[in-house]
Amino acid sequence: IMPTGIGHSQPASPLSEPPMLLRWRRLPAPQWSGRCAAPAVVLEGGAVLLMGGFDGQRHLNEVWRSTDTGLTWQQQPIPRWTPRLRSAAAVLPGGQSGRSTVLLMGGEDERHEVLRQVWLSEDAGQSWRSLPSPPWPARCGATALVLPNGKGVLLMGGWGESGHLQDVWQFSSASGHFEEDGEWTQLPPPAWS
Repeated sequence: IMPTGIGHSQPASPLSEPPMLLRWRRLPAPQWSGRCAAPAVVLEGGAVLLMGGFDGQRHLNEVWRSTDTGLTWQQQPIPRWTPRLRSAAAVLPGGQSGRSTVLLMGGEDERHEVLRQVWLSEDAGQSWRSLPSPPWPARCGATALVLPNGKGVLLMGGWGESGHLQDVWQFSSASGHFEEDGEWTQLPPPAWS
């Protein structure tokens, strides 16, 4: 019980509630090999996708999906994109279609070259299509997030051919059909360095 303060009859504010405790539990070993630098996303409906990465020996172009919060995994068909690590990924809501759109952006290939590519999947990682080359510089290790209205993605920073990148790009679509009318816009330079 959280005290409300002496002489106050109002309940404690939500900010004064004790923090929620998270409990970790070890899940069964997955079917995929150990890896690092692999982006993962959660689709509408709760399925998890794990894409690419590095297993200590090689760059990967695998996609694995779990529909039971990570207890079991199914390998999806080998994607058309080349093996890569340090890609950024984001999931756009499906809207009326109800199908999430997964974007896989940038990364580093087996020759250690940074990539300027965007791949799109509308079927939970079963198939992938390459979008036109974006205007942003090639990058790996960038951060991507979906805008609150679901109508766009921000791609921020990362590592490029000239070193650390200090830029922010917005991918948006007026119709919500990113393959048809998605457009990249560079935002004003961020204050962070």
